[in-house]
Amino acid sequence: MKKNSLKWWVCAFLLQGIGWASCADEDLITYEDVPRIYFKYADAVPSSLGDSDDQIIINMGYDNPVKNDTIIRIPLKLMGKISEKDRVAKVVLIPEESTATEGEDIEILSAYLPAGSVYGIVEVKLNRTKAVDKEMLLARIRLASNENFHTDYSKVLDDKHGVKNGLIYSIYFTALADKPGLWAASYSSMPLNGMFGPYSKVKLDAICEACGLTREFFELDPDDNDPTGEKTFDKRFPTEMTYGLIALTNRYLAQYKKDHDGKALLDEFGSEVKMGMNIQ
Repeated sequence: MKKNSLKWWVCAFLLQGIGWASCADEDLITYEDVPRIYFKYADAVPSSLGDSDDQIIINMGYDNPVKNDTIIRIPLKLMGKISEKDRVAKVVLIPEESTATEGEDIEILSAYLPAGSVYGIVEVKLNRTKAVDKEMLLARIRLASNENFHTDYSKVLDDKHGVKNGLIYSIYFTALADKPGLWAASYSSMPLNGMFGPYSKVKLDAICEACGLTREFFELDPDDNDPTGEKTFDKRFPTEMTYGLIALTNRYLAQYKKDHDGKALLDEFGSEVKMGMNIQ
């Protein structure tokens, strides 16, 4: 009789424990119950296509006809459950890390995730002010918490260039048309970006110094009468010669790093100067 009584108490205790655990599980708040957002670039694998870039460079100096402003759209992504209604997100300018002035040089127009989607958009307007006409400005924006989304975390992406924070996005913009013609033209800019990487003034200076060239080499030849740059590019950049230019510049950059205690040459945006192709 005692054995049966003991078994009864053990079973009752176990059943009660299961009940407690069930109640506790019901009270738990899962990570998905607290919706969070981040800039979509943090999901991307680093590539030469710029999919994982945590910044964008806009030059309004090439707009034809000239425009007083331009609007850019930056993709967001949800970490949590989708909603049946549109939800507004909050985006703020980080003034202490920016040279652009909100309300003058830059305006944050909207930020939202539409109903039924894990993706959203931040719309930002860049104004062509006197400051933009004279220099490159930086607007560093950050996702902030509001009644719809939390941003109380630090989602990062580690790569060879350092840590990228999925909550912060940098916008560099100017109206200074400093690109040489071939790097700005519709056709020639594509192969140049593929072979030499995205344009920067520091990169162009490095290429010219390493290869004994001048800026004029990267300008359109008016005699070609081709604004796309195709004729001039084909004439000046045959494959073997182009590979040689890339190899010379890569050696120049490697020597620079060696001469500066392992520190790479940085461009005017703070990024390491690299060629689009690793030819030595």
